[in-house]
Amino acid sequence: MGDIYIKGKLKYIAKDYAFDYETNFGNKIDFNELGSLTFDTLELFVNSKSKIVYFPRGYLPINSFIEYSLPQIETSCGILYIDSDKEFIPSIAINYALCNNWRRYYDKETGWMYFGSIDIDLNSVNIEYANNTVMSLSKRKLLALWFRPLII
Repeated sequence: MGDIYIKGKLKYIAKDYAFDYETNFGNKIDFNELGSLTFDTLELFVNSKSKIVYFPRGYLPINSFIEYSLPQIETSCGILYIDSDKEFIPSIAINYALCNNWRRYYDKETGWMYFGSIDIDLNSVNIEYANNTVMSLSKRKLLALWFRPLII
């Protein structure tokens, strides 16, 4: 199991309906190099040079999530890279159009939120690339985003 690349704290600010990621000072992030991949109104920040995925931020109302008992998934920690010919430009967002039909589930018991394809694929590879932030992949295709934020 590898190490999580971006250490910090994933928060959901209820009054703003928004995710925020508080990074630790030990991270060497040049914010001038960040582009983003957008999922509806949520952004995943990506280094424009290395294409390393950093963390989520942005508006995504918790009341748009359906209460649902989510399955437990196995995760591995690691660094995620975007494998694409698309160029990430600092301060520019690229829309991930395939998320338009994704479902939003929230498990109150575990605190996990799921934003992904209609059917949860239990055979996917699940990489925790930032604290409490997981990406599900299958055959190099993004299936879902999982979050377990501190709700404040």
